[in-house]
Amino acid sequence: MIGASVQNRNGSYRVIENNIFVNPNRGPGYHVSHTGSGDKFVRNIVTKENGKMFFWLVLQPDSEPWIDQMDYNVYYGTGPLSDSADNLAQWQEQGFDEHSVNADPMFVDPTNGDYRVKPESPALRLGFENFDVSRCGLLPNFSKKWQQ
Repeated sequence: MIGASVQNRNGSYRVIENNIFVNPNRGPGYHVSHTGSGDKFVRNIVTKENGKMFFWLVLQPDSEPWIDQMDYNVYYGTGPLSDSADNLAQWQEQGFDEHSVNADPMFVDPTNGDYRVKPESPALRLGFENFDVSRCGLLPNFSKKWQQ
């Protein structure tokens, strides 16, 4: 998915697994959800070219996280990482993405749309599985009005 936000809001039992997000307009996060949502964000790759990778959470409840599992992801920003509370280490201190890494996912040939990862990719070590990205994304007839 290119240019989309990586966020969940107001829902339950959503599983976002084994996806590739390239240049999201907003980094991984959750906004106004509820405890025990059953949500999972696992084994994904999120990259941001020439920008900051940031993590966010709005109105996190005090008792327990909104997300049942957010882990085993690869995050990579080619620009400077966000400062203060937004970097991966501090995100992990909040209990998210314990095993996730900030590392180059090692795409085969992203310039030509080949987002498979090379055999030595850290994503594969975290359980990500290559798939045929040519069959993914918006359909050709999807309205340009809704694309960003």
